[in-house]
Amino acid sequence: MTNLEEGDTVTDSLIEEGRTVDADGDFTFGVYYEGDPDNLDEGPVPFTVTIDREGEESVTLNGEINVVDEVSEVDPKVSLNTDEISASDLEKDGLKFTGEGFTPGGTVNVIGAAGQAPFHQDEIIADEDGKISTTVKGELEPGDYSVYSVDAETEEVSNYAKFTVTDDDAVEAIDASLKVDPKEITAADLANKDKGVTVTVSGVKKSDKITDSLTGDTETAEADGDYKLHLYYQGNPDSLEEGKVPFTVTIDREGTESETLNGNINVVAEGKEDGDDGDNDGKDGDTPEAPAEASFTVSPKTLEAADFANDKKGVTLAVEDCEPGADVHFAVKPKGMQVTAYENTVKADDEGKASVNVFGTSDNVSAYVGAYTASATCGDDSMKESFTVTAGADGGGSDGSDNGGNDGSQLPRTGADLGGLASGAMLLLVGGAAIAMTGRRKKVGQSPTDF
Repeated sequence: MTNLEEGDTVTDSLIEEGRTVDADGDFTFGVYYEGDPDNLDEGPVPFTVTIDREGEESVTLNGEINVVDEVSEVDPKVSLNTDEISASDLEKDGLKFTGEGFTPGGTVNVIGAAGQAPFHQDEIIADEDGKISTTVKGELEPGDYSVYSVDAETEEVSNYAKFTVTDDDAVEAIDASLKVDPKEITAADLANKDKGVTVTVSGVKKSDKITDSLTGDTETAEADGDYKLHLYYQGNPDSLEEGKVPFTVTIDREGTESETLNGNINVVAEGKEDGDDGDNDGKDGDTPEAPAEASFTVSPKTLEAADFANDKKGVTLAVEDCEPGADVHFAVKPKGMQVTAYENTVKADDEGKASVNVFGTSDNVSAYVGAYTASATCGDDSMKESFTVTAGADGGGSDGSDNGGNDGSQLPRTGADLGGLASGAMLLLVGGAAIAMTGRRKKVGQSPTDF
């Protein structure tokens, strides 16, 4: 019961027991039938609740309890086979829509939500296990939509399975990164066309135009995936000083915005690579081992929305072989969107390792379904990986990781419950869904220097 005041007396007609309300607001209590259950027929059992308040007339509310032969556990959950489909494919092939937790053998209403009017309505029958399967088709403009179901017998409403309709001619936004090899090079070698460095650009698509600022050349990618550039300095090597030589790589793709990546080439003194420490003190050391290339991992690569919205699970972003003590910048973006949903900078430990845990905080876990790009930058290494959050049917699935309640990094995709975020939280608006984020370090392993 709602809107009661402290001191009110509440009496129901089933057990005729008066109860005193102890605080303003909602008041919850249980009722039961005191007679022989064999005397109860299936159907509604009416009852009343009377509220007495000092100085005011009593108020009586009417209610009923529906008696059934056997109570079935109805907890409908639905999902789609994909969260993105082109307009033509939706019209021709449709989306596979499945669900479970409905009344066995009962009627289920399937509704496609699109603004004020549904784009799809269907009535199907659940099987003996309470499961459903059907195809949802429609003619829709590009945009975000959802499909849900209602169990007709109990009127229980399922979750909303969201999807995006894309234009048939839509071009995927550029999402690229680069790596430089070798990490260190002398000025003479950098200015040598036959030596130079190899820059690997990841995330290109066939026919992308790739232009670097060192040579000014433009090359065309012949396939999706990684593209290798051979770069060298075209000027006089004597004009190069030790340190970083900055350069850019610009990727042009027809139908979408260009992306420019920043990189550095580390120029070292002659002889350092074969044992000279660069000082004229006669104390040249042994040949130094080339620094290991930083690596970036995302775990798990695929997980269900319920696990992503679990602060003991989520997704772990981890780097190794960064320079100890270096800043490591992590970021997460929804794929195909030029927005950052989460970012955080932490320090690499004395072994060059750093990691954060990213998880959702919304009860509406279906809001997280989709593909994400995760990136990590330490020093001159800029790395990218991806992970996918699926709808799932039962919220199960795990990578076996449990952080035991340690700090993580929240990535809610809902406008609800934003008041509890830590100070410094940021709020973005992405495709109509608010994204709030806070950055907190995650403890992993046993070492206090691990994040």
